[in-house]
Amino acid sequence: MIAKILVASEVAGGVVLFLLGMQMLGAALRASAGERLRSLLTGATRSRVRGLALGVSAGTLVHSSAATVMTVGFVHAGLLSLAGALPVLFGANVGTTFSMQLVSLRLTDYALAMVAAGGVWRMVVKTERWKRAGEALLGFGLLFLGMKISGGAIEPHREAFAGWLGAMDGASLRGLLVGTAVAAVVTAIVQSSGAVIGMAFVLAGSGVLAGVSQTYPIVLGAHIGTTVTALIAAVGTSAEARATATANCAFNVLNVAVGIVAAGWILPALEWAGGDVVRQTANAHTLVMLLGVVVALPLTRPAIALLTRFHRSKEPERPGSFLDREKLRTPEDAIVSVLRELGRCADLCCESFALVNRAFRGEPDVDLRRVAKNETSIDEIKASTRAYLHELARAYLSRRQALMVQGLDRCVLGVERIGDHVESLAYLVRKDGGRVLDRLDADTASALARVADLAEKAVRAVARSFAADNGTLEAASWEVLDARNTFMRESVPVRANIEERLSRHEVPARVVLAFGEYAVALERIVRHCAILAQEQRRPSFKIKSTKLGRLAGPHASLAPPADED
Repeated sequence: MIAKILVASEVAGGVVLFLLGMQMLGAALRASAGERLRSLLTGATRSRVRGLALGVSAGTLVHSSAATVMTVGFVHAGLLSLAGALPVLFGANVGTTFSMQLVSLRLTDYALAMVAAGGVWRMVVKTERWKRAGEALLGFGLLFLGMKISGGAIEPHREAFAGWLGAMDGASLRGLLVGTAVAAVVTAIVQSSGAVIGMAFVLAGSGVLAGVSQTYPIVLGAHIGTTVTALIAAVGTSAEARATATANCAFNVLNVAVGIVAAGWILPALEWAGGDVVRQTANAHTLVMLLGVVVALPLTRPAIALLTRFHRSKEPERPGSFLDREKLRTPEDAIVSVLRELGRCADLCCESFALVNRAFRGEPDVDLRRVAKNETSIDEIKASTRAYLHELARAYLSRRQALMVQGLDRCVLGVERIGDHVESLAYLVRKDGGRVLDRLDADTASALARVADLAEKAVRAVARSFAADNGTLEAASWEVLDARNTFMRESVPVRANIEERLSRHEVPARVVLAFGEYAVALERIVRHCAILAQEQRRPSFKIKSTKLGRLAGPHASLAPPADED
């Protein structure tokens, strides 16, 4: 009994090391390629072939689960359309097979050397960029070390394991379907196709799975199970983002269906191609995905029509990103694009604030998960907009344009901070259950609700101000400042009243503490709104219609400033 427990613990420990290594490797590569990867993926709308190639690159670097979740997030943020997302999804699924080809090389004998080298590298190197390279090598080593430990524990008991897995043989249709279903469930639980296929490599290398017909169902099931990650990520997002996650699921079901129908031709072809079972399994993973792309890519347009019909939304359609790279050649038009993008970002803040305000009042059926999704979108828009501004700053700009680019950069940060504070309010509402108003007397509760409405009014005024033209910009900025002044005028007496009631022991201290947390978050939101309005009132913050369509002059070599939080 103890021996069985030890074997099980070794196998489990090896699997955990494998998963940890994959996570560390993926995180290091994502951090290294973050901004470039975002720019590449959000520029994938130019052609299906380009989108497919970019998706392959993303899937190879960060695996399909992470790449598809990123893609769903970009679609929700309006940085990528559904039409642009589909080829990226197809490519990401193919790309992850290339990374698993690398894992199939079975470099287990060098695992500890890679762990040692990566760990020492990370400790010795000072720059963050090169530290990530050490983390990637460390993760790669842990991945192979996990495979080595699991394989070593399984090998002496391979006959027992082979008996348990005997029903999952792709040589028969029943075995193929059973194996696919079991592998899909396991992959959905661990949310990593790479981990499940990696274990198939371990089982094949240990002699438990003697042929590719036994590993083939595991590969197919992993294709289906991995789609759960994107489906979960799409909960609470826009209709188009949910359609993107559904498309990813449909693509993987399609390539599995192709793999099952064509199993009679694929399995002999894999054996004919040669190599050990591990290599044949990796080749099966790649081949099935490629066949899926061949079938799915020509069907992109009808698929978009079907997905759009299936994921209809009662909400008004969201505008896509205004950041057109072609307009970087005409700086004034690019500045207008950034203003519109800021308005789109502020609209997300308004949507989130409205949801929080409804939950704050105790309204039922308010989905606060949407607030978290919107905040992620706001962060993505911030990163994309700042990258766009940094590229614009490399062009030859007039003094006013240069000052306005700086002002817009500060506005991007300000809108993002409003989103952060709205998310903080959502956290407070969730923690409190939306009952803070119930604990106050009717007059104080009404006053606090009024203050929250004034803060929401200030945020909506900010969103409108970014859509204003030169003729109405001053009035729009005054509207924001007026909302700020009204908020301050009405919130001070409310706070004084509740503090006075606390001193008379008429309300418990915990209620006053909760009230204070809400009030501080609201004040911070309104303060950032006022800062944005003051930025808009600068003399340089205006559009010159005479410069619209005018090309930039000679390019300057200005390095982008560091990111701020």
